[in-house]
Amino acid sequence: MHFRPIQPKESPHFSGPPFSAKRIDVNLGKQELTAYENDNVVLHTTISSGLSTAVPLGAIPTKTPTGKFNVQVKMPSKHMGDGNLTSDTNAYELPGCPG
Repeated sequence: MHFRPIQPKESPHFSGPPFSAKRIDVNLGKQELTAYENDNVVLHTTISSGLSTAVPLGAIPTKTPTGKFNVQVKMPSKHMGDGNLTSDTNAYELPGCPG
């Protein structure tokens, strides 16, 4: 797959309210995400959050963190996992997840 830089005039992500007017709320119990701009709902969708299971020593936790966070990087897709492809059917490898 090939990518090219998106010009500001090609994307609605470069216009609209300032970042301070944008927020998301995640309801882990209902597995839902709601995105807001100026308190107006612009997206409501189901999600699949990380597992809240015990983490073995040295393993990477998969629990979805809670709290208030600022967006640091936006990208069209991201590989999620540790890159170790194995025969383990429970291995956590998700290439090309939407960012």
